[in-house]
Amino acid sequence: MRRDPITDHESDLITDLPTSPSAGQVIGTTFIDAYTGEHHTLFLATGELTPRQVAREVGLSPYSGSNVHLLDSRGKMKRINLDDQINVSGSQFKLILSPPNFSAQFLFNDQKFESFCRYVSGSELATIIGGNLEETEIWCEWHSGKKKQRVLAETVIDLLDGNLKRIFDHRQVKQNITIIVNGRRRFISSYEICFEDLTRFAFDGNSSANQTIYTVTYLNGPPDSLEGSLIDGECVSITEGMIFNVTQTDKS
Repeated sequence: MRRDPITDHESDLITDLPTSPSAGQVIGTTFIDAYTGEHHTLFLATGELTPRQVAREVGLSPYSGSNVHLLDSRGKMKRINLDDQINVSGSQFKLILSPPNFSAQFLFNDQKFESFCRYVSGSELATIIGGNLEETEIWCEWHSGKKKQRVLAETVIDLLDGNLKRIFDHRQVKQNITIIVNGRRRFISSYEICFEDLTRFAFDGNSSANQTIYTVTYLNGPPDSLEGSLIDGECVSITEGMIFNVTQTDKS
């Protein structure tokens, strides 16, 4: 497939499309090349056209076996063919071009699921996990940059984003997770613990941040971070029996 270096924007989540400059005559759309992760924003005249024609508008000649998913403004995804007619009318949409026979596995609440498209909307994600967005409060968390964000019906997630840490149901908060802080058991009702909490637990809240430097390390962490350290302002997902060591040093 030929690819020209056209990339209008790239992000963890694909946000709202631009407003059409002339309502009723052209419609704003986003074309997503899942082969490369490139996102192209363009305006199309109202009428009928095919995904293949849209691909050519952004300089691509897609393989005949490529998969195409049509994503409407409500987050509903539908698989279509490259030469299927799309009625470009009053509502904005996104087209996702994917390699044939593609699948991506992801974890949701520590359970493994599979998607046949690299990019999934919140609505599609809820369908895959067998729930709905009214009953499930889906959130994404990243290793760096944006910490957490709630997933709405129209939110689109890149399942191959290396910065994506986890997808989880915020309502199903783990209860009574046992961790060890400086040799003492603590019971936590949360998915994670932060640097400030650990220094408070280690020294029973008698810390003096202005005069003391703290060092926090841990073992037996989650699969993506079995051991490591935290600095001020950082948090880590917790697992049963996770061990933390917190030391303090006088600045003087």
